[in-house]
Amino acid sequence: MNNSLVKAERLSFEIGMSTIAFQEFVYRIISNKSRIITLDADTLYDVAGNWVDNKEDFNLKWAKYEELYKLIDSFSKEDILEVLKLQKNILSFSLDLEMQFINYIKNSTSKSILIVGVEGYSINLYKLIKSLPNINFDLIVNNPVCTKLVNEVYKDLMNVKIVPYNLYGTSFTDEIKSKYDLIIAIPTWGNVPISSRDELNNSFMTDRWDLIATENLLKCLTEKGTLKIILAPPIMFGMGKIKAFRDYLVKNYNIYEVSSLPAGVFERFTMIKTVMITLGKLNTSTVKIKHYEFKNLKRRDFYRADISLEAELSMTKEEFARLDDWNIDLLLVQDSDLQQFKDSQKPTVKIKDIATIFRGKAISKVAAGDDVKVINISDINEGKIDYEKTNGIEIEPRKVASYILEDKDILISSRGTIIKVAMYEEQKEKYIPSVNFSVIRIHDDRIRSEYVAIFFNTEIGKKLLNSLQRGAVIMNINSKDLNSIDIPLVSLEEQDSLIAKYNDEYNKYISMLDKITKCWINCKQDINEYFLK
Repeated sequence: MNNSLVKAERLSFEIGMSTIAFQEFVYRIISNKSRIITLDADTLYDVAGNWVDNKEDFNLKWAKYEELYKLIDSFSKEDILEVLKLQKNILSFSLDLEMQFINYIKNSTSKSILIVGVEGYSINLYKLIKSLPNINFDLIVNNPVCTKLVNEVYKDLMNVKIVPYNLYGTSFTDEIKSKYDLIIAIPTWGNVPISSRDELNNSFMTDRWDLIATENLLKCLTEKGTLKIILAPPIMFGMGKIKAFRDYLVKNYNIYEVSSLPAGVFERFTMIKTVMITLGKLNTSTVKIKHYEFKNLKRRDFYRADISLEAELSMTKEEFARLDDWNIDLLLVQDSDLQQFKDSQKPTVKIKDIATIFRGKAISKVAAGDDVKVINISDINEGKIDYEKTNGIEIEPRKVASYILEDKDILISSRGTIIKVAMYEEQKEKYIPSVNFSVIRIHDDRIRSEYVAIFFNTEIGKKLLNSLQRGAVIMNINSKDLNSIDIPLVSLEEQDSLIAKYNDEYNKYISMLDKITKCWINCKQDINEYFLK
């Protein structure tokens, strides 16, 4: 961001403009330059319209408005694009990912290209499009607020059209009518609001914005067309409608590549990990699985850091079709223990087939009381819950009835710096888990809860949990992702034997630890007393 833009943003703040008002003001100035022959308060107020303070306040702040105008008057196209990114809800992304898209376009033979989320790009995209005058580019702006400024940037390019249609609506394919050789898309993420679901449920397979966009965009491909789209993590592990959507993609299209992108690519907007999928209509015999990470990351500057390919494998189309989920980290596993587990001949069963999973309760206001007690991550040590450390809250049990823990529920920390696992044992008091836990409740007679808890407390179990981890700094495991984990399904006799051995050795370990701890405390006290005499 150059000095002029920094100064302009500071001045707009001092004047009292919101980010959106500042963007509109920039647009008014840039698009009305021909009207401003001589700069005076009346002319500028007329140009700015109702996006500035009332006339009286405007006159009082005239000096700052005049300075702001002079700064905006010198803005380049690059500056205008940076103005767009001042909004926190703009999906701007790392420059290296942008260059990967640009190189992909350069190396393609496409004659018609659609780009979704164009407001998140830098000046590099403009330069690319300008250098390819014989290729038609249609551009979609996710955030309508940005449309005017995007138009200002690209209006001099004859091979560009800003597509105004709603990518997430039922009429998109009827309105756009065009077919494309290549579509590169960064759509809006998240769930459709409940208020809009009735309208969309009958038309689309899911209720997620990014998957609705995928469904619409696939209909806009030519017979040889390719879609490269970045989706939110649920596409990898989600069950129900999301799994049905994965199956739909595999059955009806050819998946060329599934790539895991590092958390931080969209750092200005979100820190979640994302997945990039390349698919189309041309037949393929193999599917590439890739995992990317940042390199040369300095001072957490994700925007300018390089993205490096860390692992890659090829699967046959048939092998990929048999996958129940798209857990890339596990598919690309290089850890010897995980690989050995993956290659093991033991039969397995997925968590989703033997249990229900729910997230703990967020407690916004804690009041002293004993109506209900809450288990926090700090209350778990060495795989056991320290019930004496837990705090009670004053709340009627009926208000948290769906969160009340039952005997042998398994608690797995889903947020934090380390993974903790423990099995709840029924107490006289009623307990609920904090929001930082996912709870697994086994409902299958073939498997013991104690056995599952022990499995997740092993190194291999924790590595499997780590493979689901999201977030760059703080671990975050989505409850729904746990459904995809495979648990070795051995006989009840073998389970009981492992449980007995684990508990016996655990009790010996704790007993020995208590003795050693007491000896150490006594030793320190003796030495302290020595120096006092």
